[in-house]
Amino acid sequence: MRQLPPSPSGVGILVCAGRRGTIAPRSVSIVSRKLVLCVDDRATSLEVRKLILEREGYEVLTASDGVAGLELFAARAVDLVVLDYNMPGLNGAVVAERMRTLKPDVPVIMLSAYFEPPADAAKLVDAYIAKGQNPRVLLEQISLLVNGKIRPGGRKL
Repeated sequence: MRQLPPSPSGVGILVCAGRRGTIAPRSVSIVSRKLVLCVDDRATSLEVRKLILEREGYEVLTASDGVAGLELFAARAVDLVVLDYNMPGLNGAVVAERMRTLKPDVPVIMLSAYFEPPADAAKLVDAYIAKGQNPRVLLEQISLLVNGKIRPGGRKL
Protein backbone atom coordinates (compact mmCIF):
# COMPACT_ATOMS: atom_id res chain seq x y z
CA MET A 1 0.00 0.00 0.00
CA ARG A 2 1.32 3.46 -0.81
CA GLN A 3 0.15 7.05 -0.63
CA LEU A 4 0.37 9.08 -3.81
CA PRO A 5 1.36 12.71 -3.30
CA PRO A 6 -1.56 15.15 -2.99
CA SER A 7 -2.79 16.83 -6.13
CA PRO A 8 -2.70 20.63 -6.38
CA SER A 9 -6.25 20.65 -4.98
CA GLY A 10 -5.02 18.87 -1.85
CA VAL A 11 -6.57 15.49 -2.56
CA GLY A 12 -4.41 12.47 -1.86
CA ILE A 13 -5.07 8.94 -3.11
CA LEU A 14 -4.26 5.79 -1.20
CA VAL A 15 -3.44 2.91 -3.58
CA CYS A 16 -3.25 -0.76 -2.67
CA ALA A 17 -1.41 -2.89 -5.20
CA GLY A 18 -2.48 -6.44 -5.95
CA ARG A 19 -0.32 -9.17 -7.50
CA ARG A 20 2.39 -8.14 -9.93
CA GLY A 21 1.93 -4.48 -9.04
CA THR A 22 -1.57 -4.10 -10.48
CA ILE A 23 -3.89 -1.60 -8.90
CA ALA A 24 -7.01 -3.06 -7.35
CA PRO A 25 -9.83 -0.66 -8.41
CA ARG A 26 -11.93 -1.18 -5.29
CA SER A 27 -8.92 -0.37 -3.09
CA VAL A 28 -8.70 3.31 -3.96
CA SER A 29 -9.94 5.83 -1.41
CA ILE A 30 -9.83 9.61 -1.64
CA VAL A 31 -8.83 11.72 1.34
CA SER A 32 -9.94 15.33 1.03
CA ARG A 33 -9.39 18.43 3.11
CA LYS A 34 -12.19 20.45 4.70
CA LEU A 35 -13.09 23.59 2.77
CA VAL A 36 -13.32 26.80 4.81
CA LEU A 37 -14.66 30.07 3.40
CA CYS A 38 -13.26 33.23 5.04
CA VAL A 39 -15.09 36.52 4.43
CA ASP A 40 -13.50 39.78 5.58
CA ASP A 41 -13.05 43.21 4.01
CA ARG A 42 -9.52 43.52 5.40
CA ALA A 43 -7.05 41.90 2.99
CA THR A 44 -4.34 41.48 5.64
CA SER A 45 -6.73 39.65 7.98
CA LEU A 46 -7.79 37.34 5.16
CA GLU A 47 -4.22 36.50 4.18
CA VAL A 48 -3.13 35.79 7.76
CA ARG A 49 -6.21 33.65 8.43
CA LYS A 50 -5.71 31.77 5.16
CA LEU A 51 -2.06 31.05 5.99
CA ILE A 52 -2.93 29.78 9.48
CA LEU A 53 -5.75 27.55 8.24
CA GLU A 54 -3.74 26.11 5.35
CA ARG A 55 -0.92 25.23 7.75
CA GLU A 56 -3.50 23.27 9.76
CA GLY A 57 -4.50 21.33 6.64
CA TYR A 58 -7.64 23.18 5.55
CA GLU A 59 -8.40 24.28 2.02
CA VAL A 60 -9.34 27.97 2.13
CA LEU A 61 -11.44 30.23 -0.07
CA THR A 62 -11.44 33.97 0.60
CA ALA A 63 -13.89 36.75 -0.19
CA SER A 64 -13.35 40.46 0.44
CA ASP A 65 -17.01 41.37 0.93
CA GLY A 66 -20.39 39.86 1.71
CA VAL A 67 -21.60 39.65 -1.89
CA ALA A 68 -18.48 37.76 -3.04
CA GLY A 69 -18.75 35.53 0.04
CA LEU A 70 -22.37 34.65 -0.76
CA GLU A 71 -21.46 33.84 -4.37
CA LEU A 72 -18.68 31.46 -3.29
CA PHE A 73 -20.89 29.96 -0.59
CA ALA A 74 -23.64 29.20 -3.11
CA ALA A 75 -21.24 27.81 -5.72
CA ARG A 76 -18.98 25.60 -3.58
CA ALA A 77 -19.46 22.77 -1.09
CA VAL A 78 -18.12 24.72 1.89
CA ASP A 79 -17.67 22.87 5.20
CA LEU A 80 -17.49 25.99 7.39
CA VAL A 81 -17.55 29.80 7.14
CA VAL A 82 -15.43 32.30 9.10
CA LEU A 83 -17.22 35.62 8.74
CA ASP A 84 -16.31 39.16 9.80
CA TYR A 85 -19.16 41.21 11.25
CA ASN A 86 -18.20 44.78 10.41
CA MET A 87 -17.98 45.04 6.61
CA PRO A 88 -19.17 47.74 4.22
CA GLY A 89 -22.30 46.94 2.24
CA LEU A 90 -23.67 43.72 3.69
CA ASN A 91 -22.58 43.28 7.29
CA GLY A 92 -21.86 39.85 8.76
CA ALA A 93 -25.35 39.43 10.22
CA VAL A 94 -27.00 39.94 6.82
CA VAL A 95 -24.53 37.58 5.16
CA ALA A 96 -25.03 34.93 7.88
CA GLU A 97 -28.81 35.17 7.52
CA ARG A 98 -28.62 34.63 3.75
CA MET A 99 -26.18 31.74 4.20
CA ARG A 100 -28.58 30.09 6.66
CA THR A 101 -31.32 30.34 4.03
CA LEU A 102 -29.13 28.72 1.36
CA LYS A 103 -27.42 26.00 3.42
CA PRO A 104 -28.66 25.91 7.02
CA ASP A 105 -26.37 23.07 8.12
CA VAL A 106 -23.06 24.77 7.29
CA PRO A 107 -21.47 26.10 10.50
CA VAL A 108 -20.69 29.82 10.66
CA ILE A 109 -18.13 31.38 13.00
CA MET A 110 -18.33 35.14 13.37
CA LEU A 111 -15.34 37.34 14.14
CA SER A 112 -15.68 40.89 15.39
CA ALA A 113 -13.89 43.55 17.38
CA TYR A 114 -16.90 43.68 19.74
CA PHE A 115 -16.52 41.90 23.07
CA GLU A 116 -20.02 40.37 22.82
CA PRO A 117 -21.70 39.16 19.62
CA PRO A 118 -23.84 41.87 18.05
CA ALA A 119 -27.54 41.28 18.83
CA ASP A 120 -28.53 40.97 15.16
CA ALA A 121 -25.96 38.20 14.62
CA ALA A 122 -26.02 36.20 17.87
CA LYS A 123 -28.71 33.70 16.82
CA LEU A 124 -27.39 33.31 13.27
CA VAL A 125 -23.93 31.95 14.04
CA ASP A 126 -22.57 28.81 15.66
CA ALA A 127 -19.64 30.46 17.41
CA TYR A 128 -18.43 33.97 18.08
CA ILE A 129 -14.81 34.99 18.53
CA ALA A 130 -13.60 38.48 19.38
CA LYS A 131 -10.78 39.63 17.10
CA GLY A 132 -7.42 39.77 18.80
CA GLN A 133 -7.75 36.40 20.53
CA ASN A 134 -5.08 33.78 20.02
CA PRO A 135 -5.54 32.02 16.64
CA ARG A 136 -5.74 28.71 18.55
CA VAL A 137 -9.20 29.76 19.76
CA LEU A 138 -10.41 29.97 16.16
CA LEU A 139 -8.68 26.69 15.22
CA GLU A 140 -10.29 24.88 18.16
CA GLN A 141 -13.77 26.12 17.23
CA ILE A 142 -13.29 25.17 13.59
CA SER A 143 -12.10 21.70 14.56
CA LEU A 144 -15.05 21.13 16.89
CA LEU A 145 -17.59 22.25 14.30
CA VAL A 146 -16.21 20.50 11.20
CA ASN A 147 -15.58 17.26 13.09
CA GLY A 148 -19.11 17.18 14.47
CA LYS A 149 -18.16 17.53 18.14
CA ILE A 150 -20.42 20.56 18.34
CA ARG A 151 -23.52 20.72 16.19
CA PRO A 152 -24.31 23.88 14.28
CA GLY A 153 -26.08 26.14 16.73
CA GLY A 154 -23.48 25.47 19.41
CA ARG A 155 -25.10 22.35 20.89
CA LYS A 156 -22.54 19.89 22.21
CA LEU A 157 -22.94 16.22 21.32
